[in-house]
Amino acid sequence: MYKYHTHILIVALVIFCIGAFFSIGYYHADEHYQIIEFAGIKSGFSTPSNLTWEYNARLRSTVQPTIAYIVIETCKSFSILNPYNQLTVLKLISAIFAALSIRYFVNSTYCLVSKSKLAYTLTSYFLWFIPVVSLRFSSETWGGILTLLTLAYFQNQYLNKNNKSIRFFITLGLLCGIAFLFRFQMIFISFGLFCWLLFYKREDLKNLIWIILGGVIALSIGTAIDYYFYGEFTLTFWNYFYGNIVENIASSFGTSPWYTYFLNIWEIPLFGLIVITSFILFSIKKYNSVYLWILIPFILIHTIIGHKEIRFLFPIVYFIPLIITLSYNYLQDKIFYRFKLFTPILIGLFILINLIFFTVNTIKQEDDNGRHLLSKYIYENYQDVPVNIISTGYSSPYSPFGAKPRFYLTQNVTETKIGDFCELDSSALKKNMVNLFVFRKFHYEKNNPCNANVKALGFKFVMQSVPKSIENIIFKYYDSKYTSRVLVLMEH
Repeated sequence: MYKYHTHILIVALVIFCIGAFFSIGYYHADEHYQIIEFAGIKSGFSTPSNLTWEYNARLRSTVQPTIAYIVIETCKSFSILNPYNQLTVLKLISAIFAALSIRYFVNSTYCLVSKSKLAYTLTSYFLWFIPVVSLRFSSETWGGILTLLTLAYFQNQYLNKNNKSIRFFITLGLLCGIAFLFRFQMIFISFGLFCWLLFYKREDLKNLIWIILGGVIALSIGTAIDYYFYGEFTLTFWNYFYGNIVENIASSFGTSPWYTYFLNIWEIPLFGLIVITSFILFSIKKYNSVYLWILIPFILIHTIIGHKEIRFLFPIVYFIPLIITLSYNYLQDKIFYRFKLFTPILIGLFILINLIFFTVNTIKQEDDNGRHLLSKYIYENYQDVPVNIISTGYSSPYSPFGAKPRFYLTQNVTETKIGDFCELDSSALKKNMVNLFVFRKFHYEKNNPCNANVKALGFKFVMQSVPKSIENIIFKYYDSKYTSRVLVLMEH
């Protein structure tokens, strides 16, 4: 199996890297504004006044922005000055790091899988949401990858080899601490691991202290980096806890019922049923598994916290293939063997739907309407001229939510916002500038009487944010409301 695994890894690396090359922009604004824009403080394209409130509140760890800063400056030294290409490099680093960590984890956990090792290996890399998540240079992705690496190290050294050396426990604590620095919520997984060692394995107390020491070392390194970045001593993890939990700032971004995540997962065709059923079965049959002990606190806390986003669960997606495989092996031994056609039918449906979801989520831009494809086009085609971008509500390719991404705005760009498609008139045009008009496609396609006004002003179609062929595929087979989000770019 190890021989085949190497071949699978090579294919995965190729697919992940291709995805990184064709991926433009970010999945969620936090991925950009709280990492890349933070890095701009050191690279020189950002100032404290144009950053989000989290910077002045000192509640974001700066370990990942520091990595982004180092990569961006390294790119510049190799004359990679296009910000979109610099972001591609960051995504390539994430993709390669994820693939190699998956390999380490899968190799370490083969001993847990009695059969279906090939299926386990393939799903670990190609379960549709894993490649999508692995491309992200986000705290959720890196927190998840580092947690996967931590558990792979734990499985390999402690469970497989019974390594109980001081070096092992300190390294384990160090890895847990590093994962925490990238995503503070990873502490709940570390808490589950610590409880499993304390209550189930009844590990020697002095060994647990070595783990804590390793965590303290990691935290000290993170605090030193924060001092370098912010220019003052601060405990970002405490600021984060106090701001989002004690002062309940997170809830100001919206709250949802405790069952929201389960509903979100359940609504995914077939996969929702498989994931939830597998997790329930895994909880019953493997109640003493360390993987259940680390997941329960993480999931429980996220169901309790009022503000919920599906991306908050990204860090645990890498453990889903193991849970599905172990649950499937159990059902295969107890039930499926009686129905010879059931297994191939189920596997066939699984592969088909996985391929559909994987394809759609690869071809559609991660920002969900391709606006960064427009900003990339503007950057590459209007480098030497001043540009005035006229946009309707939530249509700006740069700042649909108000905050301007200085990372991309390296040229002379002015934004003129209008409230409605029909409000466009000559007063929005700027002299001695290239005037571009960006709006949502459905406004132009519903026989809007204002269409004639757009043409009368001399605007001509340039491109749309999602190619027409891709839009049709998504519209027909995946999301019937997708067209309403597609943007159109016109030039005066």
